[in-house]
Amino acid sequence: MSATAQRVEAGASLSAESGKSLESIVQAVGGLQMMIQQIASATEEITATSEQVTRDIEHIAQSTRESSSAAEQTAQSSVELSNLAVNLQQMVSRFTV
Repeated sequence: MSATAQRVEAGASLSAESGKSLESIVQAVGGLQMMIQQIASATEEITATSEQVTRDIEHIAQSTRESSSAAEQTAQSSVELSNLAVNLQQMVSRFTV
């Protein structure tokens, strides 16, 4: 019977060790879940930031196009004004005092 008792004790000891090992595994899994949640949260923040950067770049590009267009219009207006000034000078030069 002592051999049986020793086997029972050994089995109980192994069972206790298995229980401790399973508790360690559960704790490790819990830590992993927390890390995964943090990674998911960080990924969402990065995505939101990337989307905002994209919108800002699109806004800058639009502003640049509008500025370029305004500069072209200003250049055209300057040429027209210069032509009008030349025409006015020619018309005024016809008059004598």
